[in-house]
Parts: sequence; C-alpha cells; structure tokens
Amino acid sequence: MKALVPARVRRAVRRLKERWTPRGLILMYHRVGAGGADPWGLRVSPEHFAEHLDVLTRRGSPMALSGLAEAVDRGRLPRRAVAVTFDDGYADNLHAAVPLLERHDVPATVFLTTGYLGGQREFWWDALEQVLLHDAPLPACLRVTVGGEPFAWASEGEGAGGHAPASQGWRCWEEPPTERQALYLALWQRLQKQPEAERWAVLDGLARWAGVSLTVRPDLRALTDDEVTRLASGSLVEAGAHTVTHPPLSALPLAAQRDEVARSKACLEARLGRPVRSFSYPHGEFTPETVSVVREAGFASACTTVPAPVTGGADPLLLPRLFVEDWSGEAFERVLERHLGGQ
Repeated sequence: MKALVPARVRRAVRRLKERWTPRGLILMYHRVGAGGADPWGLRVSPEHFAEHLDVLTRRGSPMALSGLAEAVDRGRLPRRAVAVTFDDGYADNLHAAVPLLERHDVPATVFLTTGYLGGQREFWWDALEQVLLHDAPLPACLRVTVGGEPFAWASEGEGAGGHAPASQGWRCWEEPPTERQALYLALWQRLQKQPEAERWAVLDGLARWAGVSLTVRPDLRALTDDEVTRLASGSLVEAGAHTVTHPPLSALPLAAQRDEVARSKACLEARLGRPVRSFSYPHGEFTPETVSVVREAGFASACTTVPAPVTGGADPLLLPRLFVEDWSGEAFERVLERHLGGQ
C-alpha cells in the first residue's frame, strides 16, 4: 500500500511547482500620449511608458509576441518572458511609442482596426466622447433611436445649466459622477453592438443635437496607410489584425464574424505584402465559434483580455493579456512582480 502523503506536503509541493513553472506576460497598451478626457483609461504618458520599458529590460525578458506564442505552443516558454502589444492603431503608436521601443530595444505588436486606417474618422468611442464629455452645456432633452430601440434622456439641470462634466479623471468602470458621464456610458453600451453604419448615423445625429462639429483630433487619430507601412517596416514592430470595425465578435452572426476577421487580415496583408499571423479580439469578446473562425483564417496566435500570466501549453489562440494603465514605473514594477515574481 502506498504511503499517504500529508496534505501540508502536497500543498508545499504544489506551491513549489507553481513557483518554478515558467510564466510569461502579454501587456496590452492602446495609446502613448498626454492630455484630454480618457474615459476608458487607454492613454499612458510617454514618461510612464519609458519607465515601463526600463522596468521590462531590467526585470523581464522582452520578446516578440510571435516568438512568445511559438514558445507557448512548444511548451518551452522562457522565464519572465514579456510581450508588448497595442490595440486599435492610434497614430501615436508610431510617433510616440516606437522611438521609445527602439531606444530600449523592446519589440511590440500593434493590432490594427483596418476600417479606421487613413484617419477619416476618429474611433467611434472617441467621437462619442467628443460629443458629450466637454464643458459646454448640452440641450436638456435627448430622444434617439439606437438599433431600432428608442432612447430618451432628460437633464435634471446639468445639461441645460452648462456645468462642466469633470471628466478628466473619470473612468468608465467607476460610478458616473454626473449625468454627462452616465449618458456617455449608456450610449456607449448601446452603440457598441451596432453595425458601423448605424453607429455613425447615431453619432452624426448626436453631434447635430449637441451643436458639436466632429473633427479628427491630431492626438486621437488613427494611423494613415503610409504610417502603417512605416510602423511595420523594421524588425522591431509586428502588425496584427483587430477586425475591420471593432465589433464585439460574440454578438455577430457567424458569417459576419468571418467577414470581420478575414477582411482585416486580407487588408493588412495587401498593404504590407507579407503574412499577418496574429489577432486580437475586440473588447476581449469571443465564443468557441469565434476562435474557430480565427483559426480557419490562418492566424497562429490571438490575444484575449483575460488578465493572467501565460503558461506553457496554453492555447495560442486564447492568450491572456494584462491591460496596462498609466502607472508610474514603481507601480508597474509591482504589477509585473505580482504576475511573474518567484521565477
């Protein structure tokens, strides 16, 4: 008869195995810039981004996402491996982030929403912010139809009274401090799942209602075609696909999912003249059928928004990824150690 192993010994062995199992981390950035409202916390200042890269070179092993995904697939993940990624395709990825990546020799992958490349429109969530989260007063009442459903809003005094929305420090995962933020969040939730044409029909109507002329602000514009080519021209930055219109794929019929995934890949490959092998799920939303669509399209890796370390043997089409906020270098190092410490 086998000797029984005490529970405390089993726990100690399990902790040791967990401690010495190689873990990596994929970081999710969006923008590198300064100033303005930032309801989704997408912006990291250039100063903090430089501090993050300094921490990575000292405390981690930076590597390209393609290399990390291949190591995961082989079950040979290097200890403290870290991959840097950007979502959406903001122009500051080229102009603010790349010089810092080059200075620290840290590779990165930029996932591009191809329908916005060229800078003719801001990303729809930024346009909604431009319409609503400003200091000028809004009309006291709003009636609009979104996705066939009526939506009504009536100010209790704030809109017509012209109180500033105090939106500079507000984040959408926090309680809205004023009516203005609550209105923004309610409309964002409705617009998120609408087709692109419906989104912009509503946004253009909202701009007329608010008396706002929608413009493409330099610090919030998407990359142009030429800038995409420049971004991916060297060996340090890889281009990945992020759909055409940034929908939550899990809300779409299967045919529409295939179209969004395949068209974004084909568009980038035509622009760059090379295969595009990585993908990022918009809003982190997917179903098992979505993963099959991504696999069938020929992607070798795909990133989610599950905030966890990467371990050997993980599904390369379901890679977890940590959302990075505008942390100081010290705070970023604490986060890094919390996920990778003990290795």
